[in-house]
Amino acid sequence: MMFITEQELAAIRALRDEASQAGELWRALKARTVRSTAEDTLVQSGDTQEWWHLCWERMADAAFVYAVECDETLGRWVHDRTMALCRLDADEWIGPWFRHRYEPSLGQLETAHVTNAVTEAYDLCPMLFTDEEKAEILTALREKGMDPCLRFCRAVNHRSNWYCVLAGGFAAAAVILGDAAAVETAVELYRECIGLYNSDGYGESLQYGNYASLSLVHMRRVLIRYNPALADLLSLGPIADTVKLAAASHLYMKPLNADGRDGVYPRSVNFGDCAAIYRPTGDVLLAIAAEYGDPNVAGLARWLFDVTYADPTLGPDELASFGFFNQFGWNSLVSLANAASAITPKDAGIPEKAVFRIGNAIIRDSWDDTKTVVAMMTGGEPHRVNAHRHLDQNSFVLAAYGDRFFIDPGHCCYRLETWKKSCQTDHHNTWDFIGEDGTRYTQTKIPLNVPFTKYIEYDVPEGFAVIASDAAAAYGEHFKRAERIIVTAFPNVIFLIDRIETDIPVKMVSHFAVNNRDGKTHNHIKFWNKHVIRRGEGAMKFFTFPVGEEMTMTQRWGYCHDNYHPLPNHAGEGREGSALLYDFTTTAYATSHTVVHPFAISPIGEIPGWHIKNENDNTVFTVLSPGNREKWQLTLTDGGFEIKKIL
Repeated sequence: MMFITEQELAAIRALRDEASQAGELWRALKARTVRSTAEDTLVQSGDTQEWWHLCWERMADAAFVYAVECDETLGRWVHDRTMALCRLDADEWIGPWFRHRYEPSLGQLETAHVTNAVTEAYDLCPMLFTDEEKAEILTALREKGMDPCLRFCRAVNHRSNWYCVLAGGFAAAAVILGDAAAVETAVELYRECIGLYNSDGYGESLQYGNYASLSLVHMRRVLIRYNPALADLLSLGPIADTVKLAAASHLYMKPLNADGRDGVYPRSVNFGDCAAIYRPTGDVLLAIAAEYGDPNVAGLARWLFDVTYADPTLGPDELASFGFFNQFGWNSLVSLANAASAITPKDAGIPEKAVFRIGNAIIRDSWDDTKTVVAMMTGGEPHRVNAHRHLDQNSFVLAAYGDRFFIDPGHCCYRLETWKKSCQTDHHNTWDFIGEDGTRYTQTKIPLNVPFTKYIEYDVPEGFAVIASDAAAAYGEHFKRAERIIVTAFPNVIFLIDRIETDIPVKMVSHFAVNNRDGKTHNHIKFWNKHVIRRGEGAMKFFTFPVGEEMTMTQRWGYCHDNYHPLPNHAGEGREGSALLYDFTTTAYATSHTVVHPFAISPIGEIPGWHIKNENDNTVFTVLSPGNREKWQLTLTDGGFEIKKIL
């Protein structure tokens, strides 16, 4: 065995009955293994996935539990599944029908996953296979796994998470085959892959950054197990540098109350193709906690693991290795023994206003008993990867008092029309525009390696925070300014300022997407521009004031997804109407538009006492607390704004 040592196995055996975090992880992993191997087949009758999409985590779990306990029945299951996979036609290793076929074959995501599944069984359970079977396995790994994975990496021009996943499958096979030349190539591929990361994030989305990181952490681990001297060539840094963004994006844990799924699930700021119930993979977090040299980052990774994996039985467990709903694997138990102690985001030095060069900007009122969080997709470094992005520049999400109010649609099956709609600008909290000739100006996808949206700095007095971004480049040459400014006086007040300048007359259409995933949101619309939204324990007054012109409001219905499933009509997919979409459209075409949206946010029982006023032809806006005890006032100036609190 290379992937685990006898000493590590002995340590796992010793903790199985412990009343400890490690003991709980073991028992949860074993229990799910018992469930997922109860039938003499890879896909169990209660599963919702096709076999490609659960084989890696299922085989890894089963092989590990067998290595620890040597149960004869489980061993037979691992043996039979492994040989069945190896005896499949090479085309089956390419994936479902919709994956492209080439001659010679190019590996696809499923190729890497099947390769990883077989390598786990071969390495952790060598005693299960005869010499003849081992030779058959190695031949399959080379011809159906390693070679197609490498051909993909050599052929692809547009690198993304796929490149990392296929490189990982190639490396796992190279290590098992003991192919020194292939291992050298794998090291080169790893170093190319970590070059896809930005300085503090990964350009696709949190979810697909994690998917890439899962493959790369696994790749790094098996290469170092093969040859410990390779550690100096295989930096963990770019992966570890994403932890601060993941921690800042974490909102809270709460029951999901949907699709029959019990338990307390995470919620996250989920721009792009990313689950609302996102959490990083446990193996990634604990590898960082155990191996990364920066104690703040290592401790932060441990904190995020402890918070989001507090219940290690949280399911489903058939959605893990493809990143649909992330889980922990057996490597988490190994890493946990050397993991750093948890450090909270506050103690790790993440400020309440956290602006990341990858483009995510997040403001919360406090790390202690957080009440309100707003996040916006702003500008920053040019992205090195750009798949899985939505047309969401200057869009924001807003959570308050334990619920998400203004949302990103999230992630669902790609083959649905729903997914296409969920990616569009008009399903996010941002804008479209209409020219006098009827031309619709919407956002274009973020290009690779060029500046795009521009983050803007403003100074505000103590007690306020501001994030701002100009997304004019997303709309094309006619747009000179498409700026959104979010000024906060948390936990109760937001002023959102939109300023548009163009060289042709356009109508401005401002979209707002409100969470209605469970049908329990109540929006009282007193006038077209005065909304009082109640959800859970929180509420907010959301008003709209165009400056020097008029607007109208219409309503549509959109989607609020919990998580992605590769097949349609499954748990996690939001129905039409799970988001309430409101469009505010100017009545006139013009080359300049300014609109202000004040928000008053409070516990649900206090919202009637909050008031919002506009004065001086919609240039002065005031939010007043109950009893007028406190007042926050925004004044528009020539091209800017002034903000103050009136005691």
